[in-house]
Amino acid sequence: MAHEKIDNPLGFTKEVSSLLTGLGCSNLTQFRKKDIGLDDIKYLTDEDLAVLAEVGDTFDHNSFKLMCANMIRKSNIDNTPKTADIIKILHNEQKQLQLFEIYLKILHKLLSQNKEDFILDKEKNMKASEGLMLGCRSVIGRIDDLLENALVRLDCGRRFANGSAAQVSKIMDEKNSCPLTFEVRAECPVSKARTGCMQLVHHHVDTPVFMPVGTQGTLKGLLPQQLEDLDCQIILGNTYHLGNRPGPDVLDQAGGLHKFMNWKRALLTDSGGFQMVSLLKLAHITEEGVNFTSPFDESKCMLTPERSIQIQNSIGADIIMQLDDVVHSTTKGPRVEEAMHRTTRWLDRCLTAHERPSEQSIFPIVQGGLDPVLRTESAKQLIQRKVNGYAIGGLSGGESKHDFWKMVHISTDILPKNKPRYLMGVGFAVDLVVCSALGVDMYDCVFPSRTARFGCALVHTGQLNLKQGQYAVDKRPIDETCTCSTCKTYNRSYIHQIVTIETVACHILTVHNIAFQMRLMREIRDSIEEKRFPKYVQDYMLKVYPEKNYPEWIVDALRAVNIELL
Repeated sequence: MAHEKIDNPLGFTKEVSSLLTGLGCSNLTQFRKKDIGLDDIKYLTDEDLAVLAEVGDTFDHNSFKLMCANMIRKSNIDNTPKTADIIKILHNEQKQLQLFEIYLKILHKLLSQNKEDFILDKEKNMKASEGLMLGCRSVIGRIDDLLENALVRLDCGRRFANGSAAQVSKIMDEKNSCPLTFEVRAECPVSKARTGCMQLVHHHVDTPVFMPVGTQGTLKGLLPQQLEDLDCQIILGNTYHLGNRPGPDVLDQAGGLHKFMNWKRALLTDSGGFQMVSLLKLAHITEEGVNFTSPFDESKCMLTPERSIQIQNSIGADIIMQLDDVVHSTTKGPRVEEAMHRTTRWLDRCLTAHERPSEQSIFPIVQGGLDPVLRTESAKQLIQRKVNGYAIGGLSGGESKHDFWKMVHISTDILPKNKPRYLMGVGFAVDLVVCSALGVDMYDCVFPSRTARFGCALVHTGQLNLKQGQYAVDKRPIDETCTCSTCKTYNRSYIHQIVTIETVACHILTVHNIAFQMRLMREIRDSIEEKRFPKYVQDYMLKVYPEKNYPEWIVDALRAVNIELL
Protein backbone atom coordinates (compact mmCIF):
# COMPACT_ATOMS: atom_id res chain seq x y z
CA MET A 1 0.00 0.00 0.00
CA ALA A 2 1.42 3.38 -0.99
CA HIS A 3 1.27 6.31 1.39
CA GLU A 4 1.70 9.96 0.62
CA LYS A 5 5.00 11.41 1.77
CA ILE A 6 4.61 14.28 4.21
CA ASP A 7 6.76 17.35 3.61
CA ASN A 8 7.53 19.23 6.81
CA PRO A 9 9.49 22.47 7.26
CA LEU A 10 11.57 22.02 10.45
CA GLY A 11 13.84 19.31 11.88
CA PHE A 12 14.89 17.23 14.87
CA THR A 13 17.76 18.15 17.22
CA LYS A 14 19.44 16.29 20.08
CA GLU A 15 16.79 17.48 22.55
CA VAL A 16 14.40 14.79 21.29
CA SER A 17 16.63 11.87 22.23
CA SER A 18 14.53 10.99 25.29
CA LEU A 19 11.40 11.10 23.17
CA LEU A 20 12.96 8.77 20.60
CA THR A 21 13.93 6.35 23.35
CA GLY A 22 10.34 6.42 24.54
CA LEU A 23 9.21 5.49 21.05
CA GLY A 24 11.41 2.40 21.13
CA CYS A 25 14.43 3.79 19.29
CA SER A 26 17.93 3.78 20.70
CA ASN A 27 19.01 6.85 18.77
CA LEU A 28 18.01 9.44 16.21
CA THR A 29 19.44 7.46 13.30
CA GLN A 30 17.42 4.40 14.18
CA PHE A 31 14.23 6.44 14.37
CA ARG A 32 14.92 8.06 11.03
CA LYS A 33 16.02 5.01 9.08
CA LYS A 34 14.47 2.03 10.83
CA ASP A 35 11.12 3.20 12.19
CA ILE A 36 10.32 5.74 9.52
CA GLY A 37 12.49 4.83 6.58
CA LEU A 38 13.45 8.38 5.68
CA ASP A 39 16.86 9.99 5.93
CA ASP A 40 15.62 13.49 6.58
CA ILE A 41 12.56 13.96 8.79
CA LYS A 42 11.47 17.53 9.38
CA TYR A 43 8.30 18.39 11.20
CA LEU A 44 8.90 19.44 14.82
CA THR A 45 9.08 23.16 15.53
CA ASP A 46 11.45 24.96 17.86
CA GLU A 47 8.55 25.38 20.27
CA ASP A 48 8.01 21.61 20.25
CA LEU A 49 11.65 21.03 21.09
CA ALA A 50 11.53 23.54 23.92
CA VAL A 51 8.55 21.73 25.45
CA LEU A 52 10.34 18.41 25.22
CA ALA A 53 13.49 19.83 26.75
CA GLU A 54 11.51 21.33 29.65
CA VAL A 55 9.66 18.09 30.32
CA GLY A 56 12.89 16.09 30.13
CA ASP A 57 12.95 12.79 32.00
CA THR A 58 10.01 13.61 34.29
CA PHE A 59 7.55 12.17 31.82
CA ASP A 60 7.10 8.45 31.14
CA HIS A 61 7.48 8.58 27.38
CA ASN A 62 7.54 4.81 27.06
CA SER A 63 4.16 4.31 28.76
CA PHE A 64 2.72 7.05 26.64
CA LYS A 65 4.13 5.41 23.53
CA LEU A 66 2.60 2.05 24.46
CA MET A 67 -0.77 3.67 24.98
CA CYS A 68 -0.60 5.38 21.61
CA ALA A 69 0.49 2.17 19.90
CA ASN A 70 -2.47 0.37 21.41
CA MET A 71 -4.80 3.06 20.17
CA ILE A 72 -3.42 2.69 16.68
CA ARG A 73 -3.69 -1.11 16.65
CA LYS A 74 -7.21 -1.22 18.03
CA SER A 75 -10.40 0.44 16.96
CA ASN A 76 -11.71 -0.04 20.52
CA ILE A 77 -9.56 1.76 23.08
CA ASP A 78 -11.46 0.70 26.20
CA ASN A 79 -8.56 -1.47 27.38
CA THR A 80 -5.79 1.03 26.77
CA PRO A 81 -4.01 2.66 29.72
CA LYS A 82 -5.76 5.62 31.26
CA THR A 83 -4.23 8.69 29.69
CA ALA A 84 -4.90 10.75 32.80
CA ASP A 85 -2.71 8.38 34.81
CA ILE A 86 0.07 8.50 32.25
CA ILE A 87 0.29 12.27 32.10
CA LYS A 88 -0.59 13.13 35.69
CA ILE A 89 3.04 14.00 36.43
CA LEU A 90 2.58 17.07 34.28
CA HIS A 91 0.96 19.73 36.45
CA ASN A 92 0.52 22.32 33.73
CA GLU A 93 -2.43 21.60 31.44
CA GLN A 94 -0.88 23.68 28.68
CA LYS A 95 2.17 21.40 28.68
CA GLN A 96 -0.12 18.38 28.46
CA LEU A 97 -1.76 19.79 25.37
CA GLN A 98 1.53 20.80 23.78
CA LEU A 99 3.16 17.45 24.49
CA PHE A 100 0.28 15.47 23.11
CA GLU A 101 0.32 17.54 19.97
CA ILE A 102 3.99 16.60 19.52
CA TYR A 103 3.13 12.93 19.88
CA LEU A 104 0.27 13.39 17.45
CA LYS A 105 2.72 14.74 14.91
CA ILE A 106 4.94 11.69 15.31
CA LEU A 107 2.01 9.29 15.16
CA HIS A 108 0.74 11.09 12.09
CA LYS A 109 4.12 10.45 10.48
CA LEU A 110 3.88 6.77 11.42
CA LEU A 111 0.33 6.59 10.11
CA SER A 112 1.51 7.95 6.78
CA GLN A 113 4.16 5.24 6.28
CA ASN A 114 3.72 1.70 5.01
CA LYS A 115 4.41 -0.01 8.36
CA GLU A 116 2.75 -3.36 9.01
CA ASP A 117 3.05 -2.84 12.76
CA PHE A 118 0.81 0.18 12.54
CA ILE A 119 -1.14 0.25 9.27
CA LEU A 120 -2.41 -2.85 7.50
CA ASP A 121 -4.94 -1.44 5.09
CA LYS A 122 -7.09 1.58 4.39
CA GLU A 123 -9.92 0.37 6.60
CA LYS A 124 -7.66 0.00 9.63
CA ASN A 125 -6.04 3.31 8.82
CA MET A 126 -9.44 4.92 9.26
CA LYS A 127 -10.10 3.03 12.49
CA ALA A 128 -6.67 3.90 13.82
CA SER A 129 -7.19 7.59 13.32
CA GLU A 130 -10.60 7.37 14.98
CA GLY A 131 -9.01 5.70 17.99
CA LEU A 132 -6.29 8.30 18.05
CA MET A 133 -8.83 11.09 18.02
CA LEU A 134 -10.77 9.48 20.86
CA GLY A 135 -7.54 9.21 22.82
CA CYS A 136 -6.91 12.89 22.25
CA ARG A 137 -10.35 13.62 23.63
CA SER A 138 -9.59 11.81 26.89
CA VAL A 139 -6.23 13.55 27.24
CA ILE A 140 -7.62 17.04 26.87
CA GLY A 141 -10.73 16.41 28.95
CA ARG A 142 -12.40 19.67 28.05
CA ILE A 143 -14.18 19.23 24.72
CA ASP A 144 -17.06 21.69 24.48
CA ASP A 145 -18.54 20.35 21.28
CA LEU A 146 -17.99 17.73 18.61
CA LEU A 147 -17.64 19.06 15.09
CA GLU A 148 -17.05 16.80 12.16
CA ASN A 149 -14.11 18.77 10.81
CA ALA A 150 -12.77 20.25 14.08
CA LEU A 151 -9.11 21.32 14.18
CA VAL A 152 -6.62 21.28 16.99
CA ARG A 153 -6.53 24.37 19.22
CA LEU A 154 -4.06 25.05 22.03
CA ASP A 155 -4.72 27.71 24.68
CA CYS A 156 -8.27 28.32 23.52
CA GLY A 157 -10.23 25.16 24.23
CA ARG A 158 -8.72 23.18 21.37
CA ARG A 159 -11.10 20.61 20.08
CA PHE A 160 -10.51 17.09 18.89
CA ALA A 161 -13.23 15.20 17.08
CA ASN A 162 -13.64 11.88 15.35
CA GLY A 163 -12.02 11.94 11.95
CA SER A 164 -10.39 10.06 9.14
CA ALA A 165 -6.69 9.80 8.37
CA ALA A 166 -7.18 12.69 5.96
CA GLN A 167 -8.46 14.80 8.82
CA VAL A 168 -5.41 13.91 10.91
CA SER A 169 -3.30 15.11 7.99
CA LYS A 170 -5.39 18.28 7.79
CA ILE A 171 -4.72 18.99 11.45
CA MET A 172 -1.00 18.67 10.92
CA ASP A 173 -0.77 20.44 7.59
CA GLU A 174 -2.99 23.38 8.54
CA LYS A 175 -1.63 24.27 11.95
CA ASN A 176 -1.54 27.95 11.02
CA SER A 177 -5.30 27.89 10.44
CA CYS A 178 -6.01 26.85 14.01
CA PRO A 179 -6.63 30.36 15.37
CA LEU A 180 -9.22 31.02 12.66
CA THR A 181 -11.66 28.69 11.01
CA PHE A 182 -14.13 30.01 8.47
CA GLU A 183 -17.31 28.33 7.31
CA VAL A 184 -19.45 29.67 4.47
CA ARG A 185 -23.01 29.14 5.63
CA ALA A 186 -25.13 30.51 2.80
CA GLU A 187 -24.53 31.92 -0.67
CA CYS A 188 -26.69 34.16 -2.78
CA PRO A 189 -27.53 32.25 -5.99
CA VAL A 190 -27.48 35.49 -8.00
CA SER A 191 -24.60 37.61 -6.69
CA LYS A 192 -21.33 36.89 -4.87
CA ALA A 193 -22.85 37.65 -1.45
CA ARG A 194 -22.44 35.02 1.24
CA THR A 195 -22.74 34.58 4.98
CA GLY A 196 -20.21 32.81 7.11
CA CYS A 197 -18.85 32.28 10.59
CA MET A 198 -15.29 32.89 11.71
CA GLN A 199 -14.33 30.98 14.84
CA LEU A 200 -11.54 32.95 16.49
CA VAL A 201 -9.65 32.39 19.71
CA HIS A 202 -11.75 34.82 21.75
CA HIS A 203 -15.11 34.78 20.01
CA HIS A 204 -17.02 33.77 16.91
CA VAL A 205 -17.83 36.38 14.26
CA ASP A 206 -20.80 36.21 11.89
CA THR A 207 -20.11 37.61 8.44
CA PRO A 208 -20.62 39.95 6.66
CA VAL A 209 -19.52 42.02 9.64
CA PHE A 210 -18.76 45.65 10.36
CA MET A 211 -15.97 46.30 12.86
CA PRO A 212 -16.08 49.54 14.86
CA VAL A 213 -12.69 51.20 15.30
CA GLY A 214 -11.23 51.63 18.78
CA THR A 215 -8.00 53.30 17.70
CA GLN A 216 -6.25 53.37 21.08
CA GLY A 217 -7.99 50.47 22.80
CA THR A 218 -11.34 52.17 23.24
CA LEU A 219 -14.24 53.20 21.07
CA LYS A 220 -14.76 56.88 21.80
CA GLY A 221 -17.91 57.33 23.83
CA LEU A 222 -18.65 53.65 24.61
CA LEU A 223 -17.67 51.10 27.24
CA PRO A 224 -16.74 47.51 26.24
CA GLN A 225 -19.91 46.21 27.91
CA GLN A 226 -22.01 48.57 25.81
CA LEU A 227 -20.39 47.19 22.66
CA GLU A 228 -21.33 43.69 23.77
CA ASP A 229 -24.89 44.84 24.44
CA LEU A 230 -24.99 46.16 20.86
CA ASP A 231 -24.01 42.67 19.64
CA CYS A 232 -20.60 43.80 18.45
CA GLN A 233 -18.49 40.67 18.00
CA ILE A 234 -15.18 42.21 16.90
CA ILE A 235 -13.52 45.63 17.06
CA LEU A 236 -10.38 47.11 15.54
CA GLY A 237 -7.34 48.67 17.22
CA ASN A 238 -4.50 50.67 15.68
CA THR A 239 -1.00 49.23 15.99
CA TYR A 240 0.81 52.51 15.43
CA HIS A 241 -1.06 54.36 18.17
CA LEU A 242 -1.12 51.42 20.61
CA GLY A 243 2.60 50.94 19.98
CA ASN A 244 3.18 54.53 21.09
CA ARG A 245 0.71 54.60 23.94
CA PRO A 246 0.49 52.52 26.10
CA GLY A 247 3.27 50.62 24.31
CA PRO A 248 4.21 46.91 24.04
CA ASP A 249 5.74 46.71 27.53
CA VAL A 250 2.55 47.84 29.25
CA LEU A 251 0.43 45.54 27.06
CA ASP A 252 2.73 42.58 27.77
CA GLN A 253 2.44 43.20 31.50
CA ALA A 254 -1.34 43.44 31.20
CA GLY A 255 -1.56 40.18 29.27
CA GLY A 256 -2.60 41.80 26.00
CA LEU A 257 -5.18 44.34 24.92
CA HIS A 258 -8.14 42.06 25.71
CA LYS A 259 -7.31 42.09 29.40
CA PHE A 260 -6.06 45.68 29.36
CA MET A 261 -9.43 47.01 28.15
CA ASN A 262 -11.55 44.15 29.57
CA TRP A 263 -12.83 43.14 26.13
CA LYS A 264 -13.89 39.49 25.97
CA ARG A 265 -14.69 39.28 22.27
CA ALA A 266 -12.57 39.34 19.12
CA LEU A 267 -9.99 41.95 18.16
CA LEU A 268 -8.32 42.90 14.89
CA THR A 269 -5.33 45.22 14.69
CA ASP A 270 -4.10 47.04 11.64
CA SER A 271 -0.38 47.12 10.95
CA GLY A 272 0.32 50.82 11.26
CA GLY A 273 0.79 51.06 7.51
CA PHE A 274 -2.14 53.40 7.01
CA GLN A 275 -0.18 56.07 8.87
CA MET A 276 2.19 56.02 5.89
CA VAL A 277 -0.58 57.90 4.09
CA SER A 278 -2.25 59.83 6.91
CA LEU A 279 1.10 60.97 8.34
CA LEU A 280 3.01 60.96 5.07
CA LYS A 281 4.73 64.28 5.77
CA LEU A 282 6.15 62.65 8.91
CA ALA A 283 7.22 59.38 7.23
CA HIS A 284 10.00 58.17 4.94
CA ILE A 285 9.57 54.76 3.28
CA THR A 286 12.46 52.40 2.44
CA GLU A 287 12.80 48.67 1.86
CA GLU A 288 13.64 48.29 5.54
CA GLY A 289 10.40 49.89 6.71
CA VAL A 290 8.78 53.22 7.49
CA ASN A 291 10.76 55.88 9.32
CA PHE A 292 8.28 58.00 11.30
CA THR A 293 8.54 61.26 13.12
CA SER A 294 6.21 60.78 16.07
CA PRO A 295 3.33 63.29 16.13
CA PHE A 296 3.42 62.99 19.93
CA ASP A 297 6.99 64.04 20.75
CA GLU A 298 8.74 64.37 17.34
CA SER A 299 11.02 61.42 18.13
CA LYS A 300 12.21 59.18 15.29
CA CYS A 301 10.76 55.69 14.96
CA MET A 302 11.41 52.93 12.40
CA LEU A 303 8.38 50.70 11.83
CA THR A 304 9.57 47.54 10.07
CA PRO A 305 7.47 44.48 9.22
CA GLU A 306 9.16 42.69 12.11
CA ARG A 307 8.45 45.52 14.56
CA SER A 308 4.82 45.74 13.43
CA ILE A 309 4.32 42.03 14.12
CA GLN A 310 6.17 42.29 17.44
CA ILE A 311 3.80 45.03 18.60
CA GLN A 312 0.76 43.11 17.34
CA ASN A 313 1.96 39.97 19.14
CA SER A 314 2.03 42.05 22.34
CA ILE A 315 -1.44 43.45 21.66
CA GLY A 316 -2.72 39.90 21.22
CA ALA A 317 -5.48 40.53 18.67
CA ASP A 318 -7.16 37.53 17.07
CA ILE A 319 -6.44 38.87 13.57
CA ILE A 320 -3.36 40.93 12.80
CA MET A 321 -2.40 42.66 9.59
CA GLN A 322 0.81 42.55 7.65
CA LEU A 323 2.71 45.82 7.25
CA ASP A 324 2.02 46.94 3.70
CA ASP A 325 3.47 49.69 1.54
CA VAL A 326 0.51 52.06 1.31
CA VAL A 327 0.24 54.77 -1.33
CA HIS A 328 -2.61 57.19 -1.98
CA SER A 329 -5.34 55.40 -3.91
CA THR A 330 -5.10 57.88 -6.78
CA THR A 331 -1.33 57.42 -7.22
CA LYS A 332 -0.24 56.23 -10.67
CA GLY A 333 3.01 55.13 -12.28
CA PRO A 334 5.96 53.02 -11.07
CA ARG A 335 5.40 53.85 -7.39
CA VAL A 336 2.22 51.74 -7.40
CA GLU A 337 4.00 48.69 -8.79
CA GLU A 338 6.89 49.18 -6.38
CA ALA A 339 4.47 49.29 -3.45
CA MET A 340 2.64 46.19 -4.65
CA HIS A 341 5.78 44.04 -4.88
CA ARG A 342 7.19 45.46 -1.64
CA THR A 343 3.95 44.56 0.13
CA THR A 344 4.48 40.92 -0.87
CA ARG A 345 8.10 40.99 0.31
CA TRP A 346 7.04 42.56 3.59
CA LEU A 347 4.38 39.87 3.99
CA ASP A 348 7.06 37.19 3.92
CA ARG A 349 9.00 39.07 6.58
CA CYS A 350 5.86 39.39 8.70
CA LEU A 351 5.14 35.67 8.46
CA THR A 352 8.71 34.86 9.46
CA ALA A 353 8.58 37.23 12.45
CA HIS A 354 5.19 35.99 13.72
CA GLU A 355 5.69 34.33 17.12
CA ARG A 356 2.08 33.44 17.98
CA PRO A 357 0.71 31.56 14.93
CA SER A 358 -1.46 29.29 17.08
CA GLU A 359 -3.27 32.30 18.56
CA GLN A 360 -3.22 35.05 15.93
CA SER A 361 -3.87 35.00 12.18
CA ILE A 362 -1.97 37.29 9.81
CA PHE A 363 -4.00 38.71 6.93
CA PRO A 364 -2.02 39.83 3.87
CA ILE A 365 -3.24 42.92 2.03
CA VAL A 366 -4.01 43.12 -1.69
CA GLN A 367 -2.50 46.26 -3.21
CA GLY A 368 -2.00 47.48 -6.77
CA GLY A 369 -3.76 50.82 -6.74
CA LEU A 370 -6.38 51.29 -9.45
CA ASP A 371 -4.49 49.19 -11.99
CA PRO A 372 -6.44 45.97 -12.70
CA VAL A 373 -3.28 44.16 -13.84
CA LEU A 374 -1.30 45.07 -10.72
CA ARG A 375 -4.18 44.31 -8.38
CA THR A 376 -4.68 40.94 -10.05
CA GLU A 377 -0.97 40.18 -9.74
CA SER A 378 -0.98 41.21 -6.08
CA ALA A 379 -3.89 38.91 -5.25
CA LYS A 380 -2.28 36.01 -7.10
CA GLN A 381 0.99 36.51 -5.22
CA LEU A 382 -0.72 36.57 -1.85
CA ILE A 383 -2.80 33.43 -2.34
CA GLN A 384 0.45 31.50 -2.75
CA ARG A 385 1.16 32.11 0.94
CA LYS A 386 -0.37 30.00 3.69
CA VAL A 387 -2.71 32.37 5.53
CA ASN A 388 -6.20 32.26 7.01
CA GLY A 389 -7.79 35.29 5.34
CA TYR A 390 -7.14 38.26 3.09
CA ALA A 391 -7.59 42.02 3.15
CA ILE A 392 -8.26 44.37 0.25
CA GLY A 393 -6.34 47.59 0.80
CA GLY A 394 -5.40 50.79 -0.97
CA LEU A 395 -8.99 51.95 -1.56
CA SER A 396 -11.42 54.45 -0.01
CA GLY A 397 -8.81 57.14 -0.32
CA GLY A 398 -10.40 59.57 -2.74
CA GLU A 399 -10.65 57.48 -5.91
CA SER A 400 -13.82 57.52 -7.98
CA LYS A 401 -16.54 55.11 -6.95
CA HIS A 402 -16.35 53.49 -10.39
CA ASP A 403 -12.70 52.63 -9.81
CA PHE A 404 -13.47 51.59 -6.24
CA TRP A 405 -16.06 48.93 -6.99
CA LYS A 406 -14.13 47.54 -9.95
CA MET A 407 -11.03 46.95 -7.80
CA VAL A 408 -13.15 45.25 -5.15
CA HIS A 409 -14.81 43.10 -7.81
CA ILE A 410 -11.46 42.05 -9.29
CA SER A 411 -10.07 41.19 -5.87
CA THR A 412 -12.98 39.05 -4.70
CA ASP A 413 -12.96 37.17 -8.00
CA ILE A 414 -9.40 35.99 -7.30
CA LEU A 415 -9.30 35.53 -3.52
CA PRO A 416 -10.26 32.05 -2.27
CA LYS A 417 -13.92 31.43 -1.52
CA ASN A 418 -13.16 29.42 1.62
CA LYS A 419 -11.41 32.26 3.45
CA PRO A 420 -12.71 35.62 4.74
CA ARG A 421 -12.21 38.79 2.68
CA TYR A 422 -11.73 42.06 4.52
CA LEU A 423 -12.26 45.41 2.76
CA MET A 424 -10.35 48.01 4.73
CA GLY A 425 -11.67 51.46 5.57
CA VAL A 426 -15.25 51.11 4.29
CA GLY A 427 -18.27 52.04 6.41
CA PHE A 428 -20.92 53.97 4.44
CA ALA A 429 -24.18 52.02 4.39
CA VAL A 430 -24.60 51.86 0.60
CA ASP A 431 -20.97 50.76 0.28
CA LEU A 432 -21.57 47.93 2.74
CA VAL A 433 -24.60 46.73 0.80
CA VAL A 434 -22.90 46.93 -2.60
CA CYS A 435 -19.63 45.37 -1.48
CA SER A 436 -21.43 42.53 0.28
CA ALA A 437 -23.00 41.79 -3.10
CA LEU A 438 -19.45 41.77 -4.51
CA GLY A 439 -18.41 39.07 -2.04
CA VAL A 440 -16.79 40.99 0.84
CA ASP A 441 -17.06 39.58 4.39
CA MET A 442 -15.51 42.19 6.70
CA TYR A 443 -15.39 45.98 6.95
CA ASP A 444 -14.06 48.66 9.28
CA CYS A 445 -14.34 52.43 9.44
CA VAL A 446 -14.24 55.28 11.95
CA PHE A 447 -17.26 56.85 10.22
CA PRO A 448 -20.08 55.83 12.64
CA SER A 449 -18.30 57.05 15.77
CA ARG A 450 -16.65 60.05 14.14
CA THR A 451 -19.87 61.34 12.61
CA ALA A 452 -21.52 61.01 16.04
CA ARG A 453 -18.97 63.45 17.43
CA PHE A 454 -20.15 65.95 14.82
CA GLY A 455 -23.77 65.59 15.91
CA CYS A 456 -24.90 63.31 13.07
CA ALA A 457 -27.11 60.25 13.38
CA LEU A 458 -27.24 57.45 10.81
CA VAL A 459 -30.57 56.43 9.29
CA HIS A 460 -31.51 54.38 6.24
CA THR A 461 -32.06 57.50 4.18
CA GLY A 462 -28.62 58.86 5.03
CA GLN A 463 -27.72 61.12 7.98
CA LEU A 464 -29.52 63.51 10.31
CA ASN A 465 -27.47 66.52 11.36
CA LEU A 466 -29.07 67.12 14.73
CA LYS A 467 -27.35 70.47 15.11
CA GLN A 468 -29.76 71.92 12.56
CA GLY A 469 -32.63 74.06 13.83
CA GLN A 470 -35.32 71.93 12.19
CA TYR A 471 -34.86 69.37 14.99
CA ALA A 472 -35.33 71.86 17.85
CA VAL A 473 -38.95 70.80 18.49
CA ASP A 474 -38.91 67.37 16.80
CA LYS A 475 -40.25 64.92 19.40
CA ARG A 476 -39.60 61.79 17.36
CA PRO A 477 -36.76 59.37 18.10
CA ILE A 478 -33.84 59.36 15.70
CA ASP A 479 -35.25 56.25 14.02
CA GLU A 480 -38.69 54.92 14.91
CA THR A 481 -37.69 51.42 13.77
CA CYS A 482 -34.52 51.31 15.87
CA THR A 483 -34.52 49.52 19.23
CA CYS A 484 -31.25 50.91 20.61
CA SER A 485 -31.26 52.56 24.05
CA THR A 486 -30.87 56.01 22.49
CA CYS A 487 -33.95 55.71 20.28
CA LYS A 488 -35.99 54.18 23.10
CA THR A 489 -35.04 56.93 25.55
CA TYR A 490 -34.37 60.25 23.82
CA ASN A 491 -35.97 62.32 21.06
CA ARG A 492 -34.40 64.48 18.39
CA SER A 493 -35.28 67.71 20.20
CA TYR A 494 -33.40 66.70 23.34
CA ILE A 495 -30.32 65.63 21.43
CA HIS A 496 -30.42 68.86 19.42
CA GLN A 497 -30.37 70.88 22.65
CA ILE A 498 -27.29 69.13 24.08
CA VAL A 499 -25.34 68.17 20.98
CA THR A 500 -23.06 71.22 21.04
CA ILE A 501 -22.72 71.67 24.79
CA GLU A 502 -22.71 68.23 26.48
CA THR A 503 -20.31 65.34 25.90
CA VAL A 504 -23.13 62.90 26.67
CA ALA A 505 -24.56 63.75 23.25
CA CYS A 506 -21.54 62.10 21.62
CA HIS A 507 -22.14 59.04 23.75
CA ILE A 508 -25.81 58.57 22.94
CA LEU A 509 -25.28 59.26 19.23
CA THR A 510 -22.41 56.76 19.10
CA VAL A 511 -24.67 54.14 20.70
CA HIS A 512 -27.23 54.70 17.97
CA ASN A 513 -24.75 54.82 15.08
CA ILE A 514 -23.05 51.57 16.10
CA ALA A 515 -26.48 49.97 16.60
CA PHE A 516 -27.41 51.13 13.09
CA GLN A 517 -24.33 49.47 11.58
CA MET A 518 -24.91 46.23 13.50
CA ARG A 519 -28.56 46.11 12.41
CA LEU A 520 -27.64 46.79 8.79
CA MET A 521 -25.18 43.90 8.74
CA ARG A 522 -27.71 41.63 10.43
CA GLU A 523 -30.29 42.53 7.78
CA ILE A 524 -27.78 41.71 5.05
CA ARG A 525 -26.96 38.34 6.63
CA ASP A 526 -30.61 37.44 7.15
CA SER A 527 -31.52 38.31 3.56
CA ILE A 528 -28.72 36.13 2.19
CA GLU A 529 -29.63 33.17 4.37
CA GLU A 530 -33.30 33.53 3.47
CA LYS A 531 -32.48 33.65 -0.27
CA ARG A 532 -33.91 37.15 -0.76
CA PHE A 533 -30.75 39.23 -0.95
CA PRO A 534 -31.38 40.72 -4.44
CA LYS A 535 -34.83 41.89 -3.31
CA TYR A 536 -33.33 43.31 -0.12
CA VAL A 537 -30.81 45.30 -2.14
CA GLN A 538 -33.53 46.66 -4.42
CA ASP A 539 -35.70 47.69 -1.47
CA TYR A 540 -32.79 49.21 0.41
CA MET A 541 -31.71 51.37 -2.50
CA LEU A 542 -35.29 52.58 -2.91
CA LYS A 543 -35.23 53.76 0.71
CA VAL A 544 -32.00 55.67 0.14
CA TYR A 545 -32.99 56.94 -3.32
CA PRO A 546 -36.82 57.13 -3.34
CA GLU A 547 -36.73 59.08 -6.61
CA LYS A 548 -34.70 56.25 -8.17
CA ASN A 549 -31.88 58.64 -8.97
CA TYR A 550 -29.35 55.91 -8.28
CA PRO A 551 -25.67 56.80 -8.68
CA GLU A 552 -24.34 55.21 -11.84
CA TRP A 553 -21.57 53.38 -9.99
CA ILE A 554 -24.10 51.55 -7.80
CA VAL A 555 -26.13 50.50 -10.85
CA ASP A 556 -23.01 49.24 -12.63
CA ALA A 557 -21.59 47.44 -9.60
CA LEU A 558 -24.81 45.60 -8.85
CA ARG A 559 -25.39 44.79 -12.49
CA ALA A 560 -21.94 43.16 -12.55
CA VAL A 561 -23.29 40.60 -10.07
CA ASN A 562 -26.69 40.21 -11.76
CA ILE A 563 -28.76 42.53 -9.56
CA GLU A 564 -30.92 45.06 -11.42
CA LEU A 565 -32.36 47.95 -9.42
CA LEU A 566 -36.07 48.69 -9.70
